[in-house]
Amino acid sequence: MKQKVNIVTVNYNSGEDTIACIRSIQKSTYKNYQVFIVDNFSNDDSLEKLGQACIRMEVSYVFVNAEDLNDKSEVRDAISSKEIVIIRSTQNNGFASGNNIALKFLLNNRQDEFVWLLNPDTEIENTVMEDLIDISYKKQKIITGNLIHFYDNPKDIMYCGGFKVKKLAHGITSIKNYENLKKIDTIAGASLFTPLTTFKDIGLLPEQYFMYWEETDFCTRAKRRGYKFEVNCKSIIYDHVERTTKNSFLKEYLYLLNGLRFYKKYYPFNLPIIFVTSLFKLLKASLRKNKIKKRAILFGIIDFLRIVTGQKINIKNRINSQLDNIEIQ
Repeated sequence: MKQKVNIVTVNYNSGEDTIACIRSIQKSTYKNYQVFIVDNFSNDDSLEKLGQACIRMEVSYVFVNAEDLNDKSEVRDAISSKEIVIIRSTQNNGFASGNNIALKFLLNNRQDEFVWLLNPDTEIENTVMEDLIDISYKKQKIITGNLIHFYDNPKDIMYCGGFKVKKLAHGITSIKNYENLKKIDTIAGASLFTPLTTFKDIGLLPEQYFMYWEETDFCTRAKRRGYKFEVNCKSIIYDHVERTTKNSFLKEYLYLLNGLRFYKKYYPFNLPIIFVTSLFKLLKASLRKNKIKKRAILFGIIDFLRIVTGQKINIKNRINSQLDNIEIQ
């Protein structure tokens, strides 16, 4: 039998979507897998829903606390025999941090297996996992993405595996046709499949971004170390399109800020022109009188300049400080 696939998904107030995702995984033709659901300190009834769903689906499951994962042998023993492991985190430090909780456990306790980072608001066709295995099996330095369609418009391609990073303007471009697969700079974090050894070699996901651009940073590191990107185009994943990030301030702020941080790290000589294109985004939002987007881009630029000048920023505080303003728009 081919290696086990460790499926890692991060849940934050998205219990219903996560359950639908797990149900689609259960229909997979490939059966040698284990699911790790990291709950990023949800403030709704996600945990209760997940437990009830496991009972209804008649699958073996266990709840564990994040801090007990690597410290208690009885917890490790309990995890080994369960199909679904629900990890309770006591704080939300973002997408990368949530994934890293499970990845650290896997790095300490597993060998010669695969890891599949899968967004909770996705549903998969039943041969996706088998097709990903077929592409990746016995290959070195490989990261594999998947053909992803819109759930609400299932014939429309959302992207083929991932994105291309713009080099002279802030942002990324979705790869939407097969002819451009060789232009992929980053495999989308919605579905990122790779041997566990990749994380031993490259390191964990970068946590400083909180959300957005972390997989771009990770894949850029990998690409510069000789990793190849492949895409499974034989079977489809359907994406519910960011149900877990409905707040437009959150999305616009983090996308702008983290993009600038990425360019500063990997394309420092291009940063001046990248910064100018960010100012054009601010101007465009102002002319269109989009108050939320304007505020998000403005604060993204301000906080980036603070980082450049050596000041510390608190992303969570910035987001929380804007919630009241966002809700009354």
